[in-house]
Amino acid sequence: MTFDQQIIAIAMVILGTVITRLVPFIFFSSKEKTPAYILYLGKVLTPVIFGLMVVFSLKDTSFTNTSDLLPKLLAILVVIFLHK
Repeated sequence: MTFDQQIIAIAMVILGTVITRLVPFIFFSSKEKTPAYILYLGKVLTPVIFGLMVVFSLKDTSFTNTSDLLPKLLAILVVIFLHK
């Protein structure tokens, strides 16, 4: 990529980030009650995303090869322990 293309790409990423951060404040003012479906999504999306991350992280794990499985199981247990 040329220098100009790099600047344009960085500007687009910044613009996309700013837009996605501002849209909720534009559509949902603080004076109105937050819609029920937004509250529901706020409760459910975090566990769903973490579940997807676990599935994605373990998708290539061989359950028959203990040299591959044991370090991953140990890492999972450490993360659970630290979380609790």
